Amino acid sequence: MNTLGIIGCLLGFVLVIFLSFKNFSPFIASCIGAFFVIIITGSPIVDTLTVYAQQCASFAGGYWLVFLFGAIMARIYSESGAAMAVAVGLKKSVLRDTLKPGLQQFLALLVIDLIPGILGLGGVITSVALLLCYPIALSILEAYNIPKRFSYGALALGCFSWCIMVPGAVQTTNIIPQSFLGTDAMALAVPGWIGGIFWAIGGTVILNILVTRAKKKGEVFEYGPNDKRFEVSDKLPNFWLSLVPLVFLFVIYNVFKVNINISLGLGALLTLALNWKFLKPVGILSVLNAGASQSIAPMATVGAMVGFANVVTSTEAFTSLTNALFGMDIPPVLLVILFCGIIAALTGGSGTGFLVSLPILAPTLLAQGVDPEMIHRVGLFAGTAFSMLPYSGVILMFLPISGLKLKDIYGQVFWTMVVWGLVSTALVAALWAIGL
Repeated sequence: MNTLGIIGCLLGFVLVIFLSFKNFSPFIASCIGAFFVIIITGSPIVDTLTVYAQQCASFAGGYWLVFLFGAIMARIYSESGAAMAVAVGLKKSVLRDTLKPGLQQFLALLVIDLIPGILGLGGVITSVALLLCYPIALSILEAYNIPKRFSYGALALGCFSWCIMVPGAVQTTNIIPQSFLGTDAMALAVPGWIGGIFWAIGGTVILNILVTRAKKKGEVFEYGPNDKRFEVSDKLPNFWLSLVPLVFLFVIYNVFKVNINISLGLGALLTLALNWKFLKPVGILSVLNAGASQSIAPMATVGAMVGFANVVTSTEAFTSLTNALFGMDIPPVLLVILFCGIIAALTGGSGTGFLVSLPILAPTLLAQGVDPEMIHRVGLFAGTAFSMLPYSGVILMFLPISGLKLKDIYGQVFWTMVVWGLVSTALVAALWAIGL
């Protein structure tokens, strides 16, 4: 085994992560990382850089409509007030003053989880949903005197766990495996939904325990200097009509099996049609243009990481490591958890991890007759859990917005997303193993 080469590949990932922390563009950071790996491993420069460029372009070409329509739909939800209509409606229907204080606190955290989760399940880009729901999350935390630092834990449970991994989710993480495995979005439906609900509720229970402990130590809710109080407008769209595009998109994609690009395009059009009058003060064209612009950054970030990761996987060192892993006498389900999890951890994202791991993992396992639905769902759960490490982009993006520090939020993320995520992954794997 090429030990020096493997160390070089790992250091390449560390370098990219470090540069990302220093606010380098994902393209610059990934290019520098690619050059580092090429030099350390002795890979051919021209051929390897060609791999980098081709994989970046391939990702953009394959998924740009998904990002475009998803971002436009998210922008319409944001500017029209439809997202806030969903949030306010859920808050009013679940949180009641007649409930016991302990139950109120738990339900408050659960509502913060559900609001972005429902938006994400229906196709709204989850990183955008996080930004949309942060103000309403603060208002709920204030009402129940829950320390502000727990805003991320509750929002992350909704944005980056169950809503991106349950069967039927209209998210790139659930879309990507289909082209490699021949599955559809509902792969391993029953274990997947049980595991998703288990993760959402169990994660909220853990978060509630952490909140109670923090309160006993004297922590209270306080707005930050840049936080704005959420004020409910009397001109919000109707709650039920705001849910219609989300339900419509979920149904036509999963029940009628309409192509994902067409589904998202129709979802965006329906969202626009239902919220037309609420967009007039802002300007409909400006909303559409802003949504299109908003799609570029996440697509470029993921594409750059995919390009860099493929530089790593094209090296002889990585091939020898892969062969060693495949040579181990371990059950296929454990191999899926380890391989998808490790790659997701290295790339800092479950979707990116899938794009890198599945071209390697899928052909071998499918040739052995391994259930493709298991690879799809269990791999997604494992990748999601492993991806929520301190350098994950979806964690780092929240810090400047909230004014919080990594040390303020990562403890709760570790227990609810990483540890409980792995427990949930094990549950899905066990349910599959018994034939459920």
